Amino acid sequence: GPYTGFNSAILYSPTTGANAMKGCIFQTYIQALQGPAGFLGFPTSDELPITGGSYNTFAATGCNAGPYVGSGAQIYWNAAAGAAYEVHGCIDQLYLQRVNGGTGAFGLPTSSQLAAPGGAYNTFAGTGCTVGGYPGTGAGIYYNASDGTPYEVHGCIYQMYNQALSGPSGSFGLPTSDQTSVAGGAYNTFAGTGCSSGSYQGNGAGIFYNNANGAPYEVHGCIYQVYLQAEGGPGGAFGLPASSQIAVAGGSYNSFTGTSCTVGEYQGTGSAIVYNTSAGAAFGVQGCIYQAYYQAGGGPGGSFGVPTSGEHTITSGYSLVPGRINTFTGTNCNSVPNVGTGSAVYYNPTAGSAFAVEGCIYQAFLGAGGASGALGLPVSSEFTNDSAGDRQSDFEGGYIIWNRATGQTSVY
Repeated sequence: GPYTGFNSAILYSPTTGANAMKGCIFQTYIQALQGPAGFLGFPTSDELPITGGSYNTFAATGCNAGPYVGSGAQIYWNAAAGAAYEVHGCIDQLYLQRVNGGTGAFGLPTSSQLAAPGGAYNTFAGTGCTVGGYPGTGAGIYYNASDGTPYEVHGCIYQMYNQALSGPSGSFGLPTSDQTSVAGGAYNTFAGTGCSSGSYQGNGAGIFYNNANGAPYEVHGCIYQVYLQAEGGPGGAFGLPASSQIAVAGGSYNSFTGTSCTVGEYQGTGSAIVYNTSAGAAFGVQGCIYQAYYQAGGGPGGSFGVPTSGEHTITSGYSLVPGRINTFTGTNCNSVPNVGTGSAVYYNPTAGSAFAVEGCIYQAFLGAGGASGALGLPVSSEFTNDSAGDRQSDFEGGYIIWNRATGQTSVY
């Protein structure tokens, strides 16, 4: 270790009595921490054995805020690391009170307290992660000065935080929660990153462990804000993430385990929140609309592109029950008079299914008044209707045909 030497000592004070110190624990105490004149004060125990090493306890320092109030500190000799490390303050109190100190799952420290932007932290020998792309062993306890509270991060969430996101010095910053259990997994929240545009603004990020996938996933920025504020986070209908943020043309997205579609042509489970760069906002896509978006339109990387709206109601003159719709950036139509860009997926409650409307048919549909016009809601996605490759979409009040040879649309 860094503090070598041959001295030992018995230290006495009227309040702590006489206690023996030796070896690397003593050298660390004297060389790095100014001995009894430093913030640890006098030892309150002789050197004590512990699995994997030994330790001395000390009178100071205290933790006076947050859920882990108490006094005391320790210096641990970690035999596997060949060094002695100190743990103090609120980090020490969480270590003792929440995770049972050196005899608990976190094991012995692997660092003394280290400074981080906005706080401080210690690392520890356990716990491990053996799945999900970020294998390794270790854990951390982080003191967040902004709220005066320590938080623990462990397992695969800890490995992703350090390996992929640069730990407390990276864009996620310090934790803002301990690891929290939720149906199907667990998560930690973090101070960064921010979202300053769209309807769901705020700061924060999360790393979520998905038991079913055996992997951790990160969610940040405006996608994280929509996930928490609009969709209820991991306890809401979208469930846990099934991916970290993925870049696509025009934006980025996270996929999620819920929701389900059990009717119509495009059935399955899943949802997504997609960030549209040009709109500066993130939008959720779920249920049967999500299934049609992926299976018929290729999802965020397909011909439909990224959403331009979240799911919302739309009325039809053919039903008292409103339908649902998400709009998207693609596809294009260059044939006069239907020039324009965009597409949509509609959920028709009467038909019990979601249908995609795209390209020149979508533009002609909008030109005819959309769902509130004479055509009403779609009752089919676009299909090939003849050997010439002409395309057709059917609606409650008629149909639209796109002629492949001429590029023209006809509304019936």
